Amino acid sequence: MKVEHTEVIEHPAAEVFKAFEDPAVIAAWQENMLEFEQVKGSFQKKGGVARMKVKQVGMTNDLTVTVVERDAKKHTVTYHYDGAQLPFTIANSFVDIGDDTTQWTAVLEAKLSFLTKALGLALKPLASELIKGNGRHFRTWCEAEL
Repeated sequence: MKVEHTEVIEHPAAEVFKAFEDPAVIAAWQENMLEFEQVKGSFQKKGGVARMKVKQVGMTNDLTVTVVERDAKKHTVTYHYDGAQLPFTIANSFVDIGDDTTQWTAVLEAKLSFLTKALGLALKPLASELIKGNGRHFRTWCEAEL
């Protein structure tokens, strides 16, 4: 299962990427986040692990978030999330598109086994709304705070 969402943010990619990775900022724009705690390494380095408590669809989930890929020069970072109904990754890329404007693309991907394929039909709209909602909230935060 794969869903993708893109937002255009009226700030340079380096500035947007820096804000996106800042743990203090994460809690400010993710309205579904209840708690965030760094438990290993740094959220700005590959291998960093954090614990998040989030509320989604009326349920509270404890998630373990691991930085699996990161390239600061290319403004890309991929996180793997465990603890939800289905483990998933979100690959984020921030690209300068001119005039101090950034295109942020987030791609959420979950590997479905044969037994969980049917869940994909139910989970895809939820995953899509999660990624779209987070995109809109982050863009709004950037426009107000950067």
